[in-house]
Amino acid sequence: MEKILLAKPFYPSVDAFMEIGIKLEKTDNFELMSATLPKNWRVEEGGDWIANTVKIFDEKGRRRAYSLHVAPSRRHAISSSTLLDRRYVVMSKAEGELGQQIFEVVLVDTSDGTVLFSAGKTKHEPWHDAKKRKLHSEHELVKMCEDFATENFPDWENCLSYWD
Repeated sequence: MEKILLAKPFYPSVDAFMEIGIKLEKTDNFELMSATLPKNWRVEEGGDWIANTVKIFDEKGRRRAYSLHVAPSRRHAISSSTLLDRRYVVMSKAEGELGQQIFEVVLVDTSDGTVLFSAGKTKHEPWHDAKKRKLHSEHELVKMCEDFATENFPDWENCLSYWD
């Protein structure tokens, strides 16, 4: 089983990572935890002068988590964290040239990128809510996608649901 280092804090919780089989242990570095992945899971690591990244994929090749460990000199702009991915996500997809873009608001199955529902297109991208990792529900098209998701996948906002 592969061991890697992941950035704190963990969202939604350390317990959620343990629930999907990722074992976490403290390290001497207060910013990182050591993680042991389940059998046949893999990682892709990357990085540059701004941050180191770790993408975690399950045995079926689906991305399940993302870790970002930000360099101390860049922490004024972005934060370190490790996040579990949700199976279904409402997102906007940009089309066209920068400054002339149209945004399609869709519900996507993150396991394979399939668009499950499109609420339509808008000239103005719905603003993101960074803390909750989603688009704002006040936007009409976002609300339509969320309603579709809730009707068809009642627990869609839970990152532990619908993976198997």
